[in-house]
Amino acid sequence: MRSKKRKSIFSYYDRESAAAIEMRRIYSHISRMTKSNGSPIKSVAITSATLGEGKSTVAAMFSISIADSTGKNVLLVDSDFRRPKINELFNINLKGGLTDILRGDLPLSSCIRETIFSNFKIISAGKISPRHQVFFNKEGFAELINKAKYHFDLIVFDCPPIIPVSDVMDISAEVDGVLILVKAGKTPKEVVKRAVDLIDGSEGEILGVVLNDVERVLPYYYDYNYYNYKYKTSIPKSSRKRKIIESDTIK
Repeated sequence: MRSKKRKSIFSYYDRESAAAIEMRRIYSHISRMTKSNGSPIKSVAITSATLGEGKSTVAAMFSISIADSTGKNVLLVDSDFRRPKINELFNINLKGGLTDILRGDLPLSSCIRETIFSNFKIISAGKISPRHQVFFNKEGFAELINKAKYHFDLIVFDCPPIIPVSDVMDISAEVDGVLILVKAGKTPKEVVKRAVDLIDGSEGEILGVVLNDVERVLPYYYDYNYYNYKYKTSIPKSSRKRKIIESDTIK
């Protein structure tokens, strides 16, 4: 008996849902930010401190919401080579993706997948190899971003978690900014601080922190029952570490 095909994340998307509204709120903050040279933020890495914090789902929902609400051309790239999830969320083939581009086996144009929204495209992680670090080079990754920026207004990278692996260090140095996902009530302050230190050390620019599952840990008087995500804006590096770990919502 054949197994039932898993539903695409599109089946769960509702533009009026609390999650979609919060995704638009996050993008509203990002769209008002600029790089040090004054240019707009066009490439964003979404990561987390550790495993199991929901980064892939947030990256997918964020990309869908922005494409749907703004009409901008959005590209979602799965750059988590060890635990790729975007292909599962959208029911697309894993092969023919980012690793194939970085190896030089396939051109960028042949790896871009269409979706139900004409202005939203996806690149899967590609063929997985235990020697993936050999072909992950900054030059090839930077070239991919530069080419994609000609065709897309926003490029979102679903990245590996920060603490377990080093891949995100290379990625964060090449993108315009990084969003760190933190699962409220689960991620210890010390782990968040370590993640921030690592991104800072790689010359990555932290745009902000997204708290996931907030309503499960905040007292009732915060009235967050309607929301699943809360956004904390970027702060200067000189004071960023202290302010992030002092957030009352990180238990």
